[in-house]
Amino acid sequence: MTLITANGKDRRITIAKNNLKGMICVLKKLPSSLLFLSAAVYLTAQSNFDVITVFAVLICALCSAIALTHRSIWALIGGTGLISVSLAMQAGIKTTCLTCLKADLLILSAVICLSLVQRGKNKTPARVMALAMTIIMVAVSFIAVPISSMNTSTAAQGITTKLNPNKPDAEIEKLAETKPVLLFSPSCPACEDVTDALAKIDPQGEKWQPVQSSGEAQEGVKYLKEKGYTGNIVYHHYAGGVPALMVKQDGKIKTIYGKEKIIKAVSTPAK
Repeated sequence: MTLITANGKDRRITIAKNNLKGMICVLKKLPSSLLFLSAAVYLTAQSNFDVITVFAVLICALCSAIALTHRSIWALIGGTGLISVSLAMQAGIKTTCLTCLKADLLILSAVICLSLVQRGKNKTPARVMALAMTIIMVAVSFIAVPISSMNTSTAAQGITTKLNPNKPDAEIEKLAETKPVLLFSPSCPACEDVTDALAKIDPQGEKWQPVQSSGEAQEGVKYLKEKGYTGNIVYHHYAGGVPALMVKQDGKIKTIYGKEKIIKAVSTPAK
């Protein structure tokens, strides 16, 4: 049998070495692929299925596949784009979606992992993008997510009730059957104007029910008292975007976002 050689080396050995390099490259990119896939699964499990969520899930799945190829830089660009669009949309509607932010962190982790395995001309741009997005996400997280958001041990005596944290949707919808429910957080900048306006319109809380979604209960009590609110305050952990108003319209519980729409819904008698 004659060996086919190239430059004095066995071609079969060269092919084997190339295959081994390819496998090692795929293994290096596997963590980022799994992180993209985790983001897709998380969004599927946690979010309501609207057009935007479906689009985000599909892009995450696509990035997961592309991340394993030699064109993985496009998965990195896609991940960076997804995070940017997510943050821009939250800023546009002046609300904070904790589910979206958690998915963004998974995507950011994938972007960072991919940036570390890039070589050649893509190496520097990839790492610059990853670093810039990391700085942005850290800043957003400090602004949007209170440190005590998961602390539900403190209850304000007298005017605050803590609901069952295992059934947020059912409990909140039950409240919304009687009057509009405003989900807010004392640390949410976008909640400031909305709570100010509603406290002036109805300081006794006859037309609306404030529900603190994160932070310690005492914070919410102080927050609303300073605005002149004297009614009952409910505490219940909620991972969705705030401020949000859950209101019964046409026999169904609907969620409303945006300052003007929320104020109008509370001011206008329910039909």
